[in-house]
Amino acid sequence: MIDRALRDLEGTSPGPGPVGGERGFRAELIQAADDNVLVLRGVGDLDLATRDEVRKTAEHALRSACDASPATFVAPSVLVADLSRATYLEASVVSALLDQAQRAPTLRAARLVIDPTGVAARVVALLRLGEVFEILDDLDEALTGGPRGST
Repeated sequence: MIDRALRDLEGTSPGPGPVGGERGFRAELIQAADDNVLVLRGVGDLDLATRDEVRKTAEHALRSACDASPATFVAPSVLVADLSRATYLEASVVSALLDQAQRAPTLRAARLVIDPTGVAARVVALLRLGEVFEILDDLDEALTGGPRGST
């Protein structure tokens, strides 16, 4: 139901992803300032077919980092979901991102990076995700904790 409303709001049904058909999620751990940040980057059409990638890519990134250096591994304190390259965003993916943010006991912040003119911005507004995530339009801002120049 929400997905149909979102397609109607956008005026188009899901189309092809970015050049080369790239779509789905990639995850990486980044040390930024005083935080260990888990970055989930969503690209292209993010729909039911990519929903499970949220959990799988996050778990893989965490497991790989822990296996690489178990003595110094620090669980992430910030989750950043970069949706700035999403061409379609389905509610099931939003639900998976919410689940990921809520199941991590060490998280103190959850942030979404969106293109303010893109399809993800409409979804974020419609579902009032600003009540759960800090919404930013730049990955650098998300990694540093806010807009440039803020304290």
